[in-house]
Amino acid sequence: MEPRIACDFFSIFSRLEYALKAAGYRRGDADRVIPNWDKFGKDHDARFDPAVSTELGSAVEYLLARPPKKQVLVDGVLGFADSELGEGMKTLPRLLVYVRRVRNNLFHGGKHLPEGEQEPGRNETLVLSSLSVLKACVPLNENVRSAFEA
Repeated sequence: MEPRIACDFFSIFSRLEYALKAAGYRRGDADRVIPNWDKFGKDHDARFDPAVSTELGSAVEYLLARPPKKQVLVDGVLGFADSELGEGMKTLPRLLVYVRRVRNNLFHGGKHLPEGEQEPGRNETLVLSSLSVLKACVPLNENVRSAFEA
């Protein structure tokens, strides 16, 4: 994967994470605050439209059909395994779990390394698909959009 793609992903992810917190989609206290991705996803699922562009439609289709794996430890060996989400979960909340998993795998899991790929190009496709979803989330809420663009 080109380093530029990973940098673009981290830049958009971190800006949106801040924007969510600034717009009130947060949990925490005086010791710690984290974005509430799940609430944002549930609140805006009905407004999220993958058909808004071919790029977004393809990204959503890919993530839902071939979701990112979760890093696991089996018999003392790091690896990646499928991790199912509940069947009743709506589209945007599900996608945002996958986007966070892509972020975690890229940041913590060595997915940026070519030897981290079992399928050539999959990691890049996951990152680019996640980037499309993140960008599509920004305009779903005016307060989020304002904080993101600040």
